[in-house]
Amino acid sequence: MEAYTTLFRVFPNKKIGKALGYLIECFSDKFIGVKTKHLNLVFDEEWNSKSKAISYGHDIECSWLLQEAAEVLGDENFLKKVKVIAFEMVQVTLENGFDSTGGIMYEKENNHFEQEKHWWVQAEVLIGFFNAYEFSKEEKYLEASFNCWIFIQKNILDKGLGKE
Repeated sequence: MEAYTTLFRVFPNKKIGKALGYLIECFSDKFIGVKTKHLNLVFDEEWNSKSKAISYGHDIECSWLLQEAAEVLGDENFLKKVKVIAFEMVQVTLENGFDSTGGIMYEKENNHFEQEKHWWVQAEVLIGFFNAYEFSKEEKYLEASFNCWIFIQKNILDKGLGKE
């Protein structure tokens, strides 16, 4: 979806727009759990989810990429629907994947959290929470984005080898 969004942004062709619209529908209607608000990761041939794993990084990434795709497509109906879904995904991530350190857990499966906090997940969280703040103006999302930035500075940035 990300590639189609970028392609449509620079080359707004009807065929590409139709494909992007189809991808938005797939994500909003099939890939994201209606009840869970998590991105389903593995499917069978009938679009039934085959995994109970929750990937908080993919959830938060999907939230802002889905909204961006609908914005670039310019379809107000898609955008209204997607903003609600994206906001719900961010809320679930904030409630269930965020911890007191300011970082987001990598994933959860069978009620077991993978405690690792991968760099890319933290980067997606900065964008996802800030996007939710821009949409809702709720300070808790701005605070979560800021707290994650502090976590990144303390735990992810390599201040020894990363400097010039």
